Amino acid sequence: METAVLQYIMALGLNLSLSLLIAFRAGRRWSSFSTANNFPADQIFDLAQHAVREEIKGKLQDAFDLYFQMPTGQHYKLPGGASMDPIALHLHSHLGDLNSLQTVYLDLANHGFQSGSFQQALTFAQSIFGTLSI
Repeated sequence: METAVLQYIMALGLNLSLSLLIAFRAGRRWSSFSTANNFPADQIFDLAQHAVREEIKGKLQDAFDLYFQMPTGQHYKLPGGASMDPIALHLHSHLGDLNSLQTVYLDLANHGFQSGSFQQALTFAQSIFGTLSI
């Protein structure tokens, strides 16, 4: 991967773990990026946003698992087998910049089910499904 791409990813201002994840994903998709003397900044930025949103969804699932005290290796399932996608989307759909997305990610990563982001997600889920239980 070109040095310019790595520098661009690091310049996005994300923490090291998210930057490495994005660099890894960019490397896997490098051949699909437009490389005809054009720096694929838009494509990498879109990839970065997608990657951080996916990580938010994963951290949100982890927080629900801990909140409902799920046994190791089992995940909390929303009623009716609903996906965690709409709950995660509620947290970040209005966020367009990476710094705001990273703030939600770090809130979930550092504080889990005690985070403000989780409390917002739980409230939203309860507004859809009513009282949640195992």
